[in-house]
Amino acid sequence: MAIRTLAEMQEPDRRSLMSYVWTAEPAQAAELAQYAIGQIELAPAVPDTTRQAFERLCTLFAYGILCYDLYTVAGDLARMVTEQALRERFLPFYGGQLIFVRASDQREKPVIADRWEAIPRRLLQDGKWLLRLRSGHAPIEFNGMLASLLRWARAEGLLAGQGDRLRDPVRTWFRNFAAHPTWHLQGPDHAERAITDLASIINRIWGAPSRAIVDREAAFITWTDTAVTWGRQAPIPGQPAEGGKAVSSVVVLAAVPDRDLGDYDALYETTNQPCDYLWGPGTPDDAAEWLRQLSLPPFAGHVGCGVRRQGLAT
Repeated sequence: MAIRTLAEMQEPDRRSLMSYVWTAEPAQAAELAQYAIGQIELAPAVPDTTRQAFERLCTLFAYGILCYDLYTVAGDLARMVTEQALRERFLPFYGGQLIFVRASDQREKPVIADRWEAIPRRLLQDGKWLLRLRSGHAPIEFNGMLASLLRWARAEGLLAGQGDRLRDPVRTWFRNFAAHPTWHLQGPDHAERAITDLASIINRIWGAPSRAIVDREAAFITWTDTAVTWGRQAPIPGQPAEGGKAVSSVVVLAAVPDRDLGDYDALYETTNQPCDYLWGPGTPDDAAEWLRQLSLPPFAGHVGCGVRRQGLAT
């Protein structure tokens, strides 16, 4: 390791500055890097241990302007803190009193634990015991790893969203990769996404909105029996039925419609961000007219905090 002076260590990393090529000023780049995650706030109910772990990530990210490798450290550590946060929510959710059910004969095994390490390991590892849920849903397999913690949080209603559920296997993959890594180098965008995702999970499992800021606009979804189209533009007025089949439209409130609605499924909302119904179904002409009369500007709001819908009843 080459020994550097303090002054040299305080010099911005050229690789970090290249991530903000549209500004030539290191001071401005440092401010912008911090602003990217500085808007994230954790809910008051989040305990100090989880909060301190999250703030450490933000500090690492901020110092990435001096050492590009810290972006990789911050991103990887964020995946690990996701598991920490879920564990720290688990026992308080049950007041420290768990009930395991033996799969073979449904015999119950009460457990009182004031910390994670006090849960008998055999109940988590031998595969013969299921965790009884407070929600009343069927008991689930639970081994305390990230995949089962995410499954638990969804079964208890702490995490929701069909689209967000699709990310759980990816979250587990990243956690495992961070725990057993090979050499890799990631940029600030990777760390920012990981930290933002972590903040969303932390806030939601403690009963608060995600507080992620998402711009959402009115968008159209138009379909026949054979095709679906979507986007910001209104359906073509007087659009004829395709092959004699009816054409229907709905208006939704969606994040960056041209991109996000590409994941839309009419039966299971699988957009990357919440997609709220506004109007429909009806004809494309009626959909365009409904929106024209409202003269709606773009919307913006916090996911889960409600959206400022000018001209609309919430």
